[in-house]
Amino acid sequence: MEEEKALKQLRRTLVPHARPVPNFNHPFLPQKSSKEITKPKSPKLRVIRRKEERRKFVCDMKATSSAAFNMR
Repeated sequence: MEEEKALKQLRRTLVPHARPVPNFNHPFLPQKSSKEITKPKSPKLRVIRRKEERRKFVCDMKATSSAAFNMR
């Protein structure tokens, strides 16, 4: 008898049940945060640095031999 009751209770807990419908009489209104707004921060990409290095390299190449540079 006790085994059957335990088995019934186990089956009840294993069966998925639907969630109850929420109560819409008192809707949830979140409070305004007291934190400051997040300030955007630009990522430090290395693209600008690479462009500058490339310009320096090209200027050095022009200064050393313009004929060799034009052949490329």
